[in-house]
Amino acid sequence: MDGNSGGLDAALLGKHRAVCENALQRLTSGLGPDDVAARNAAYAKIRDSNESFIAKNAAKFGDAAAAALRVIVEEIIAQDARDGPMSAASDGEDHASGLVAEVEPINRTKAALRQGRSALFGGLVGAGLAVLAGIGLWMVDGAWSSALSPTERQREFEAQFEKSLPKIDVAVRFLERVEQEVIKRQKTDGAAFAALASKGLMTIDKLLPELAKEMPKELPPRAVLYIAANTVAYKIVFRSVLCTAVEFARPAMVDLKRNDEGLGCEFFGVWNEAGAKI
Repeated sequence: MDGNSGGLDAALLGKHRAVCENALQRLTSGLGPDDVAARNAAYAKIRDSNESFIAKNAAKFGDAAAAALRVIVEEIIAQDARDGPMSAASDGEDHASGLVAEVEPINRTKAALRQGRSALFGGLVGAGLAVLAGIGLWMVDGAWSSALSPTERQREFEAQFEKSLPKIDVAVRFLERVEQEVIKRQKTDGAAFAALASKGLMTIDKLLPELAKEMPKELPPRAVLYIAANTVAYKIVFRSVLCTAVEFARPAMVDLKRNDEGLGCEFFGVWNEAGAKI
């Protein structure tokens, strides 16, 4: 049995992957490069369906097994976002703004590393985490700690991770709200909005001050939300210690442009295909 499977049979995991891939293909069939909102809605529907499946089988699944199923869905979504029809959107980027011009392609090594790390979470409550704990360092309350024993680090991570999950859900919901507003501004006031937002990452209070007032108080202290956009591209990311947990829970949300290879990250969020390079 695969140590990264969370105790689930490999055949069941393979079947689950195939079902999710087919479902996403049906949901995105016929969508073009400009159908960003519809594609994101398809991603949300796949995630919701996966969560319903996990909930219905809660008696059979432990936390590690549930995490393994979530990893499968996030990997499918990440693959679709990289290789799907939305990739054509980059042809229409507003290079005059300088926002996405002459930017190197996403480092696929980083993507593979983070997907491999998230897959490992399927066995984190067992031997997988013990291996990670054995490196001698772990993130505790936003600081790297080497003072704990491997067993203590494992327990600390499990506790911190479980504590972070509700905060991740809060962050995702707020990111989706901001994303909807950014897309609305691009459609209704694209040139004016791009004139402000295409200067690089800017804090939300500079671009969407009213929405900034609604920043969730449940998020960790010093969490900052940044936005960058032009008429066709956008990226919305949090900079927060919460990213360490996001790497395992929702790896497709890690901003690979701003996170070096290795354990730990700072930036996570949402973007469209044209904005992935921002």
